Amino acid sequence: MLPSLPRAAALAVALSTPALGSLLLPSSAAAQALANTQQLAMPDGVTLATDVWAPLLGGGPRPVLLRRTPYGRAVDFNTANALVNAGYVLVSQDVRGRGDSKGTFVPFFDDAVDGKATIEWAAKQPWSNGKVGLNGISYYAIMQWLVASHQPPHLTAMCAWEGA
Repeated sequence: MLPSLPRAAALAVALSTPALGSLLLPSSAAAQALANTQQLAMPDGVTLATDVWAPLLGGGPRPVLLRRTPYGRAVDFNTANALVNAGYVLVSQDVRGRGDSKGTFVPFFDDAVDGKATIEWAAKQPWSNGKVGLNGISYYAIMQWLVASHQPPHLTAMCAWEGA
């Protein structure tokens, strides 16, 4: 077992090395996260496949980490579980026209509006404390800046690198 790490350090290790995510958690914390998939309607009515990883046993409102992706919304269980056990809800969404989402994929065209709508939806859910953050590289990073240009009231953090 790894030595006890501060939450931020544990989260960074879990994100950069998904296979280590489960090692950072006490054995009793295993399997506390479960993905709930839904089709989330955007302002124009197109629905986007969205997974919500939240604790099985409540735990009160939490900050939300949102990832919107053209590469498939599936998240490694150990990574999702590590984030949930670190105190977050993870929302992972296929962008328009990709994966199980409806509509047509046109890179970056709808991402600002769809991203803002998803942030505001996530902020109003009972499992959310109203604070939503984004992170990622490449497409994820560019998308963050597009969303931020629309100033979603509940976007409280971004970590954009490589592609920003």
